[in-house]
Amino acid sequence: MQLNPRKTGVRRAAGMIFLCGILLAPILRAQSSSSSARQEEEQPRFLKRFSVGVRASILTMDLLSSATNTATPNAETVVAQTLTPANLRLGGGVTVEYAASRRVLVSVDLLYHYFSYSADTTTNVSLPDGTSQITDVSEGLHARYYDLPIVFRYATLPARTASARVFLGVGPDFRTISDIRTATTTTNADGSQVFDYTPRVPQNRVTYGVVAVAGFRVKDDFGIKVTPEVRYTRWLSSLFDGWPAQQRRNELQVVIGLTF
Repeated sequence: MQLNPRKTGVRRAAGMIFLCGILLAPILRAQSSSSSARQEEEQPRFLKRFSVGVRASILTMDLLSSATNTATPNAETVVAQTLTPANLRLGGGVTVEYAASRRVLVSVDLLYHYFSYSADTTTNVSLPDGTSQITDVSEGLHARYYDLPIVFRYATLPARTASARVFLGVGPDFRTISDIRTATTTTNADGSQVFDYTPRVPQNRVTYGVVAVAGFRVKDDFGIKVTPEVRYTRWLSSLFDGWPAQQRRNELQVVIGLTF
């Protein structure tokens, strides 16, 4: 049987193409893998710009200052006042972070704190017969307040060159108070008592200030970031700004964050 030369040539060409494909396939796969690896190296380590997490806050001092005060409105009257704060210094809340670049990070926190105080005012009036008329007013207050700091952080070391990044930050801070509960007991000179549960009205329900932050961040292989930091806040207005409750204008706290 005689073969057609044209068909034989086509079969040979197809065989050569198939053989070349087999030989070139490993090379093409290696080049593709190398190209993908280069692309992965060029990408930043964090694939998402937004992170969410929680923060724990520890106040280094009470929200209010303990104080004593003695006044003499007139020669016969002496007014003695004392204030004892009873803060729960541990608080916490949630946070949202946005990585604007490898070095710039913006965070918004919502932190919760609880505080209380007891105040006592004793009025001693000297009568003409030599006796004294004493009236005592005791006040106890419990309330919650929330902080909303917006911090712009700048990392001194980029993420590529260090697993632990030291950073500095600054931003505005806002504070609001809620759930104020007040109990006032007035003990008159004759021993009778009057009870009042009208909540005390703060001077400002929303205050604002400036916060400065310094700390560092550690990131593990799973993308979990731990951020211990120190925050100093200078409050430009106060929730309470009169006796008996006077809020501190300078505040220092330690904050530990855990974000994903």
